[in-house]
Amino acid sequence: LQREMVVAFMEEKMPYSPHGISAAVDALKLQLHMMNAPERHLIGFRNGVFDLKIGRFRPHHKHDWLLLANDVEFNSPVSGETLQSRAPQFWHWLNRATAHCENKAERVLAALFMVLANRYDWQLFLEVTGAGGSGKSIF
Repeated sequence: LQREMVVAFMEEKMPYSPHGISAAVDALKLQLHMMNAPERHLIGFRNGVFDLKIGRFRPHHKHDWLLLANDVEFNSPVSGETLQSRAPQFWHWLNRATAHCENKAERVLAALFMVLANRYDWQLFLEVTGAGGSGKSIF
C-alpha cells in the first residue's frame, strides 16, 4: 500500500517523505471497517462457501471475513458417486499409505475431516509415524 501511495504522490508531482507516506497510509487504514473474526464453520472454495453448520454450499459473502479459500471448485456429490471413482489418485495414495487396511484408512479420513472442518473442539493432535516413503509427508 505504501508503494501505491508513493505512485499517487509521484503522479501528482507532490513532494513526499517516508514518514509522510506512512502517515497517509495509517490515516487511510482508519477509514476501513474493522474486520470480524472468520467463522470457523465455513470452508472457502473458489466458487463459494460450504457452511458446516447447515451442511450447505452457498455463494461467498464479504461478511464471512474469510482470510483464505481453497483454490478448488466445489462440486455437489452425484448420486452413487464414491471417493474411489471421483478421486482415484487420492484413493490410491490412501490405500498405499494405510497398507490397504480399512481401519487405518477410516482413521486417516477422520483426521482429514478434523483438519478440514476445524474440529479444534475435539482437542486431538495427529502423530503420523511410519517407514520412509510411506506417504507421511504427502499426508
